[in-house]
Amino acid sequence: MTNFAVHTVQSGPERSQPALKQLQSTFGVIPNLIGAMATSPVLINSLVGPVTPDGSLPEEYKHALDPR
Repeated sequence: MTNFAVHTVQSGPERSQPALKQLQSTFGVIPNLIGAMATSPVLINSLVGPVTPDGSLPEEYKHALDPR
């Protein structure tokens, strides 16, 4: 079984830290899965980038996901 590092704001790669800070600020914690994903700045930023500080998606993303 492969073990993955689970990052915190302090231990994450420099380019992952803003996303980790945003998640911690929004939800109060960084889930372990997200901490592991932070090993890849590209992955964590693609996941967290569209999320606003209140934890929701901006209107343009909502429209793209549900164009009704």
